[in-house]
Amino acid sequence: MPPLLIAALTQLARGQEVIPTRTIEAPSIDGDLSEAAWQTTPAITGFLMVDPKEGDPAPDTEVRLLVDDRHLYVGVRAAPSKHPPTAPIVARDQLLFHDWVEILLDPFQKGRSAFAIRVNARGVQEDAVFVEGEGLWAHDTSWDTVFRSEGRIHEDGGWTVEVAIPFRSLRYPSVPEQRWGVTLLRFTPRPWSLYAWPRLTDNAPSTLGQAATLGPFAAPPPRLRLEVQPTLTGSLTQVAGQALGWGLQPGGSGRWGVTSALALDAAVNPDFSQIEADAPRVTSNIKFPLEFEEKRPLFLEAADLMTTPLPLLYTRSIADPLAALKFTGRAGPVAIGVLGSVDEQPTASTVTTDLAEGASLPGWRPRDVRGATAVASVARLRFDTGDGGGAGVVFHDKELIRPTEDTLANRVLAFDAQAEMGDHLSTSVSAGGSTLDVSDGGTSLLGAAWVAELDRSGRTWEASLEQRGTTAGFRAENGFLTEVDRYGGALGLTGKIQGAGPFRWLSPGIEIDGDVDGNGQPTFVTAGPELEMMWVPGIYSQTSLALIQERVFGVDFRRWAQEGYAGGGPRGFDLGVDWWLGPTPHYAAQDLDDLYLGFTWGAEAEVEAELASRVTLSYAITLDTFRESAFGDAVYNTVIHRAIANANFTRTWRIRTLAQIDPSNEEALFGALLAWEKNYGTVFYLGYDEARTADLRTMQERSVFLKLGVLWRNRDAKPDDHAPANDAPLNPQVEPRRRGIHPPYRLSKRG
Repeated sequence: MPPLLIAALTQLARGQEVIPTRTIEAPSIDGDLSEAAWQTTPAITGFLMVDPKEGDPAPDTEVRLLVDDRHLYVGVRAAPSKHPPTAPIVARDQLLFHDWVEILLDPFQKGRSAFAIRVNARGVQEDAVFVEGEGLWAHDTSWDTVFRSEGRIHEDGGWTVEVAIPFRSLRYPSVPEQRWGVTLLRFTPRPWSLYAWPRLTDNAPSTLGQAATLGPFAAPPPRLRLEVQPTLTGSLTQVAGQALGWGLQPGGSGRWGVTSALALDAAVNPDFSQIEADAPRVTSNIKFPLEFEEKRPLFLEAADLMTTPLPLLYTRSIADPLAALKFTGRAGPVAIGVLGSVDEQPTASTVTTDLAEGASLPGWRPRDVRGATAVASVARLRFDTGDGGGAGVVFHDKELIRPTEDTLANRVLAFDAQAEMGDHLSTSVSAGGSTLDVSDGGTSLLGAAWVAELDRSGRTWEASLEQRGTTAGFRAENGFLTEVDRYGGALGLTGKIQGAGPFRWLSPGIEIDGDVDGNGQPTFVTAGPELEMMWVPGIYSQTSLALIQERVFGVDFRRWAQEGYAGGGPRGFDLGVDWWLGPTPHYAAQDLDDLYLGFTWGAEAEVEAELASRVTLSYAITLDTFRESAFGDAVYNTVIHRAIANANFTRTWRIRTLAQIDPSNEEALFGALLAWEKNYGTVFYLGYDEARTADLRTMQERSVFLKLGVLWRNRDAKPDDHAPANDAPLNPQVEPRRRGIHPPYRLSKRG
């Protein structure tokens, strides 16, 4: 189809308005759409495929929208696809390969981020924040909120879903008439297909820029909104050869909704507990420190606002916060964010060695942070233009308070800007400077860092160009730096071919990336092809090959690396395999005599089976070995077996059992968990963990733990607390509205 015709059709299909019907009587959230309010509401139809073949029609899908004084209601009727729906009862945020629907809501219509509310055919919930530039299929599900949902699967294979989203669970402008960006999605795993309304196209630089407009409608005005979530975590622990010990840790968090757009969050002793423990990671012969996912609610709130292209904020560096405070929100086109915390176990700098030359770098050493307290602060201001562009400034401060020595400080000031340049191009730039006090000699480091990127999106090919630099003195102790004194860039080209033989789509590409140090010496250069494929049976795979020149401890190595992933399977059964292999330097070398080019290979395979829609069984094995040569003696060898069984009695009650055996560390772990989760804040966990030697003969540690959490919210505004801007019931109607054309981003690599 000619590009001009595609653009014309997209212009007509996108930028629409839908006005939700105001209802006096709230519908029952039971998955039944037979109530009068739903029957008298016109349906949104005309979903079209986004991936794998843009523009193909979807199975009949109808979405109806209602509002009252407290909720936005979403009713969905999904006609059968080619296969029965996949929708087991699982824990929250586990819907990736299910039949689901999703509503993306951008209340401020700034095109930067959106609330993502996803529900499978049985009403199981997932909530996330979609950030512009990410894939539509998989989101970061760390963000949680409160909403109600229910679903029903019918005899013909079709299904219906009802969702009630409280206005207080979202943030929106404090204006009488609301107009939000809205995008509706439907996903079917068999065959793998993603559909959207309004039509989304790759021939534009953003996804949210193509959203329809939801409104006008009325929402509750600003009023006192309070949330309090006290928690209590207790444990009984026995270590081999020691007496039984116990611990009790109260904590809690709270939120004050200053307005519908501004909120103040606070937390005391926010904990992970065993429930949110990090998954095991391979640590043999790694080049840089591991980076872990944030799980604490306060640090996740408005995380997209606090993040910049430069890696200035890594909240897991706040390891053991005694207390934290966060103020975030928006006033018109200006977004505001302030974060403060007191950390009782501050971490050392992530950059203390120049691995390319083997030289020690100035920074905060373990001896500097031992016994110290850190006060970390962030202030963020961002102006959004409303079309996905904008500009912002951020200031970071971290004070390391040491009991018997001088206080050390790190301060960073940076700015960033984004803009769309026509229908295909977008650009972003960020730059900043820092100061760091160091204990050696009482000196201060000065440095700067920057990154600029130009992206070209399109239906048949995409490209990205990046230029970056970090001077030797730049430090960001609130962030996660891995190298300094590096200057380089990257170029990526990707194509997409539809319906090529046994493939639903085929996406070849090439990546070129490299850095030099301040002396112009190459430290890391890589180039090679990549290939993504969606096979007709629904199997996704990707593979890449890279040729690499790398400098380690002053020695140059030329090597190659191959890695890939393949996954898929029939209904109720899923298999995924990661693999990697190639020559690798011995990063853990203590001196030049121990530095050589070894060989690494590894794989991580996981199989998951669903039984009777309520029980899932999974087994995963991780293999990772580093050898002196391809067929030489093993230097490091990791083998981890992990089996998990989940029984979901209802959407709130479940039992999980786990067994993990790690012969390489001579360790075996076993656990059982009884969980009741009414929502993300009101929870009850009772668990048992035991650690044994790999031969299972000797108990090393066992514990019983309990966690209680209660989410309390003050009552919403009563219906007569305000006069709606649209006093008469509003009938939804779909009207063409001319706006610019912008594309979505396809499924990112490996989801």
